[in-house]
Parts: sequence; C-alpha cells; structure tokens
Amino acid sequence: MNPKELKWLSGLAVLLAFACVINSLLAPVGQALGQAERLFPGLAADSIDSFTVNRGGTNIVAQRTDGQWRVADPDYPAHPERLQRLAKLLAEATVSQRIAEADWTETGNETTFGLNDDAKAVVRWRSDGQEQSIEVGAPALFGRQTYVRLLGKRDAILVDNDLANWVPHNADDWRDLRLVPENLDFDSLRFWGQSRTVLLTREPSGTWRMKEPIDTGADQSVILQLIKRMQLARIVQIAPGSTATEAEPDATVRLAKGNETLVELAFRKPEGEDEPNIWVTHSTRGRVAIQDDGLLTLLRLPHDQFRNRAIFRRPLDEVTSVTVDTVKKFSVSKKADGAWQVEGERTFPADTLLVNNMLTTIRDGQVIDFIKDNATSEDFKKEGLDNPWMNLKIDGASSTTGTWNEAVAFGTFEDRKSG
Repeated sequence: MNPKELKWLSGLAVLLAFACVINSLLAPVGQALGQAERLFPGLAADSIDSFTVNRGGTNIVAQRTDGQWRVADPDYPAHPERLQRLAKLLAEATVSQRIAEADWTETGNETTFGLNDDAKAVVRWRSDGQEQSIEVGAPALFGRQTYVRLLGKRDAILVDNDLANWVPHNADDWRDLRLVPENLDFDSLRFWGQSRTVLLTREPSGTWRMKEPIDTGADQSVILQLIKRMQLARIVQIAPGSTATEAEPDATVRLAKGNETLVELAFRKPEGEDEPNIWVTHSTRGRVAIQDDGLLTLLRLPHDQFRNRAIFRRPLDEVTSVTVDTVKKFSVSKKADGAWQVEGERTFPADTLLVNNMLTTIRDGQVIDFIKDNATSEDFKKEGLDNPWMNLKIDGASSTTGTWNEAVAFGTFEDRKSG
C-alpha cells in the first residue's frame, strides 16, 4: 500500500468515527442505552384513576376517588395494593416478542395464547382523561411473561411481566375482603357484650395491658391470638346496601388509635347450629359475613381469661436476691461472681442447683383462679392473708428499666369439695 492510499484510508476512518459519535449523540436515550420497548410509553401508574375489566361478559369496575379505590356493584372498598400493582405492571410493560398472525402455528396461536374470546380479558383504564385498553391472555409457560394484544389488532405480543396474574376474574378479586388489615396501627382494643366490657391498651414497650374492668397485667398470648384471628378473618359475603338488622350484637369490638376510632365491628351469630358464618356490621364496609373460626368465642370469654396468670414473669437472669419470710427469715443473694449466698442467722454458700430450681418453680407458677378484685381486709382475713404464713420478696435489676422488686404473700388454701 502506497502512502497516498494509506492517507486516504486513514481519513475515511476518521470520518466514519466522527459519524458514529454524532449518531450516538442524536439517537434517543432509550435507543442509545438499548432500553426495551415500552408497550405504553408515557403511561404513569399513579395517573390511572379507573379500571374496567370485561371477562366472559362480566364487567368489573373500580374507580379511585380522593385517593381511595372502590369496586362497584355493590360499592365496596378495594384492596389498594392489587390495583396499584396492576397499574404498575401496565405502565412498566415492555415488549419481549411480537408474534404476527402469519407466524402462528398449531401450538402457538390465538387459543394457546389465551387471546380467544372465551379466555381473554379486556382491560380498559383512564389516565389523565384519556382511555387506553389491552387484551390480556395467558401467562407464558416459562418465565414471568404474559401474552397480550392491542385492541383491534390481530398480532400477539409477549410482555415481560406476570400481568395475567393481576387481572381479576370477579369483583371479589379486587375487593378488600380483610376484616381488619394486617397493617392497621391501633393501640387500644375494647370489646363488650354479655354485660361486661374489656379494655386492653398497648404500652409504649409494645406489651398489652388490661385497663377495664380492672387495671392489671394481661396474657399476651391470648390477646395476640385474638388480634391474629381478626387479621386472618376474610369476608365471604357482602349484604346488599339496604340490608339492616336491629338484633342485639353478641359482641362488639372497637379498635382505636388514641381517641380516634379506626374500626368498629358488631358480631351476630345467626340462629341454628348448622350456620357456618357470622354476620358482622363493619363501621366502614356495612354488613358482611365471615366464617365462624372461633373469633366470636374469644370475644365472649370472661375477662379473667385475658389476665396474666403467671405469678412471676421477670427473666430469671435479672434476679439478684430472694427473701423468704416464714418461720425463719432468710435471703439468697447473687454475688458478683454469679454464685449464690444464703444470708440470715448464718451466712454460707448456697446450692446453685437448688436456687435455680426454686426460681424456676416460682417462674412456672400459674394462677388457677382469681377470687376477688379490689379485696378488703375482711377478704384477706377470710383467705388467711391478714397474717400470711409466708412472704416472698424478689429483687432484681434490668438493663433497660433499672432495679425492680416483686412480692407475693401466701395464705391458706381450702380444698372445697361438695359433700
């Protein structure tokens, strides 16, 4: 190659390189980055304010008003996360493959794509005052993909998401059928019926405490079971808007945050042992039915069933000393090295195994019956507590709450047997 040819080729290479740079600068951003083709460019999920789904002649309609989604016929609150998810999938849908009608085969056609009239769902929505639509078919056999088709077109499109799984089959798929949302933030739980009222409040530590009919510690497991039953309960039937009842509720529940009532539920068990459902008048959703899974039974328990039945519930590793006052008074104290020491008329090392067994026995002690609240001196005398045969005092220290002490007085116990 002579010098003239080399110079000419070098100049051509420079021009081609310059042209490539100019082309990359002028190309659209998405194209330059190799961004996938969006099915609905410009569509923003939060701009969608209504959906209409037609599937097999059934119309499912949802509208958003003042930020709240509701499902029509009958009007009912919608499950917001499901509609938000559908809107997000539509806005972010990208084309994985376009399948022209001419390329359909026996194993890849309108029926196998789920786009035939018997299987497809026609989804319409309104965004910024404009209406758009799409036909949604079946999910692909592999991967999170869905067959779709633009309305009025024959060619199929495979999009890169599981859109088919979020298109409802009936209105209940969109309705919020939770009796109480799992994320409802409440700090008081009041329920009444059968001539008694129980008020439970949540302490700053997260522990529940009974405030009515008596201010006392509460059994956390029973309360959490009650709350979990309400959160797991699902509405199985919605009564027409005109349906009403004057019957006295079997139990009423009010969930509140501070002084604000969030949800109030009135439960009524229909007559007849074979009735599987319980009717509930919901403060925001009208009259609905749930399956009888034992929730009403929990709400009708005596208030004593919600009380803390443990005699002593402090962690054993917080205990620093135990004082026993009976025929003779003595204390068992923990030394700095973790060993236990008996202090009284004489001081000597304690048997660690015996001390741990004693503390475990106290820790496992359970109340079997609550005799009387707000007892008087006469009540103490009757039960042998005016002059207890043994007083037990336990001292301890917590890294979070500081020092503490608890005391238990043991009276007499009469085994009352019917004669």
